[in-house]
Amino acid sequence: FKRTAIALAAVSLALVFLTFIISKTVLPNALALPAAFLFAVSGSAVKYGSNVEVQGFFALFVAVFALCGINYLRKPGAFNALLWGISAGLCLQIRSVLFAAAAICAALMFREKSGGKHASVFLLPILLMLTPWVVRNYHHFGEFIPFEKSAALVNIYTATLGMDGCIGNSEVKIRDAKRNDLFRYSQAGVRDVILKSEIRKNLTSSPQTYLMGVIRRLMKYFFKFPLLLPGLILCFAKREKAPVFLGLFCLYYIFIRSTMSAQDRYFFPMLPAVYAVSFYGLYALWASKIAFEIELRVPDTRTISIVFLALGLGLYAREVWFL
Repeated sequence: FKRTAIALAAVSLALVFLTFIISKTVLPNALALPAAFLFAVSGSAVKYGSNVEVQGFFALFVAVFALCGINYLRKPGAFNALLWGISAGLCLQIRSVLFAAAAICAALMFREKSGGKHASVFLLPILLMLTPWVVRNYHHFGEFIPFEKSAALVNIYTATLGMDGCIGNSEVKIRDAKRNDLFRYSQAGVRDVILKSEIRKNLTSSPQTYLMGVIRRLMKYFFKFPLLLPGLILCFAKREKAPVFLGLFCLYYIFIRSTMSAQDRYFFPMLPAVYAVSFYGLYALWASKIAFEIELRVPDTRTISIVFLALGLGLYAREVWFL
């Protein structure tokens, strides 16, 4: 228990540190420090980062993914593409929400010189890291299952009913009594087929219920972080690579989570980038009025990324060993 508590506390502290490092890539220290401080005192780092579930570790790897992305955009190269791919692979071990983001990043690499090589190097560790999980699932279930999927289907199904909160598989209720009984006493594969059928039926019969829920969740996120929208606008207005990347990353994650029922903890992994983008809006507007800077020496972002990726790969190797 003590070792678990120490590990979770370390995850929370690491998230505060990474919030500062990510913010520092687009902000002076004088604003990057307050961004990390607000993230720390908001309580999210302690509440979710020290949770015994996987949310804290996933947030940690998402932050490293963002940092590796900034490293690649600053200096495109095969090694930075490899680091970015490893970070994506670690994220996908826990949640599949970044799968589309990884595919988009690989496609955008073709805009760079030697982009095809970089994209291949980026995708290689993702495929290698997913392989043991795919083999294990095929051996146990006889199906190609690269990611967890039932939870996402449940969250999309409840969203089509107009619900915002998450529920477990045991709490799912299908309106038709016979299908509900079939769902309750069936195996996972049959349950997934039933949920997909119900999702299509609900979207066809009442699309406005689902769309209003998406809009409601989008507005909730922007109201909760009032500086985020101005920060996003100024990120795109300045057209600098790192701020634009962080802005697009925030929008991607917010949109994906808004398409399904989700508790606040599912938005938690995006908070380091959200605080960085929010403070970037202040910096873009009042950069000329910030008359002081705080001198701090920290390792370069690639070194920091390598350290966290090494720790992540150690955890990954342990999990693969026990598959």
